[in-house]
Amino acid sequence: MEEYCKNCGAKVKPEEDFCPDCGSKIERNTITCENCGASLGKGMKFCTACGNPTGKSVNFCPGCGRKLDQGEDYCSECGTHANDTKNESFIKKNQKVIVAAVMVVVILIVVSLVAMIGTTPEAEPQNVEVGSTNFIIPGDYQIDPSSIDVDYKYQSATFAKGWVNSNGDTIYIGTLTVPYGVDAQDVLSSEGGSHKSMMGYDGYYTEEDGFYNFAFETGGYICVVTVSNPQTFDNITCLG
Repeated sequence: MEEYCKNCGAKVKPEEDFCPDCGSKIERNTITCENCGASLGKGMKFCTACGNPTGKSVNFCPGCGRKLDQGEDYCSECGTHANDTKNESFIKKNQKVIVAAVMVVVILIVVSLVAMIGTTPEAEPQNVEVGSTNFIIPGDYQIDPSSIDVDYKYQSATFAKGWVNSNGDTIYIGTLTVPYGVDAQDVLSSEGGSHKSMMGYDGYYTEEDGFYNFAFETGGYICVVTVSNPQTFDNITCLG
């Protein structure tokens, strides 16, 4: 049905509340049913399409969506209060499902963390210097400051350092300058042990009090590498 402004007679669209020509407020003779949206004559008390009382909104259960009757404060289907905007009943009703979903998320996070820890790359090998001799040792070993020692006597210099990792495994390396006129191989053989090739060098291997030792000569130095775990030798290299 067409509508016209009562002030100036201009044609007004249904969605316009004010006249587009003169700006006067449009006084309509129709109302809209809040339940079904049907257009009704002004003053009608009930909708001719759905029977809903005019001027009254229709409530729907916030828990299950069921249409509530007039004056019905609690849903007869799920028990949710008509004004329960936080939907607490729905949460209670689905509490087990929600808890299960949270647990799944937590488990996935833990699994991801374990996977990350399991795939964490090992620390890069480190280059260390004892005296003037360089070695490559595992990267997870930390220097023990109390093990650092330097001594000069008998026309030679002795240097020593030690390292330890989180497992308590230790590495001790000592280097001794060979005095002029002294044969390093004679010194090594006099200390005894089994002749063995390790770390790319020929030397002498001994075991004593739970420690494993390898002594060899390089660049005018006698080097002694001592470890608490014999497998550590595989990860030590002497660069000379």
